[in-house]
Amino acid sequence: MAVGAETMAHVLVVDDDHDIRLTIQAILESEGYSVTTAVNGREALARITEDRPLLVLLDLQMPVMNGWEVLTELRAQNAGIPVIFMTAGYRAHIEATRYHADAHLSKPFEMDELLQLVARFTTTAGAV
Repeated sequence: MAVGAETMAHVLVVDDDHDIRLTIQAILESEGYSVTTAVNGREALARITEDRPLLVLLDLQMPVMNGWEVLTELRAQNAGIPVIFMTAGYRAHIEATRYHADAHLSKPFEMDELLQLVARFTTTAGAV
C-alpha cells in the first residue's frame, strides 16, 4: 500500500468518461488513496472548494467547463494544488507546458506511470 490509512492523500479525478474515472479511482483506492471524482470542470471546482484535495488529475476535453478553464481558475485563486493534465495523444506534453500544468499523462497510460506520478506529488505535499 502506497499510503498509510492514517495519512491518506486525497486525490480528485476529473474526467467526463465514466469508465476512465472509475478505473483511475479503483487503482488509486487500491493503493490507499482517498479519491473523489467529478464529471466536468464546474463540478471539479466545487469539489476542490469542498474537499481541498492534495492533487487533481484533470482531463482536458470535457463539456460544461474544460480542463484549461479549470486550471486557469485554480491559478487565479492561487489554490496551490498540483494539477496533472490527462489527454489523448502526442499533444499532452505540449498542452501541459502551454497551460503550466504540473505534469501530464498521455492517454492511454500505464498503471505504474499513474501511480508514480501521483506518489510524486502527494509525497511532496507531505501526505505519504
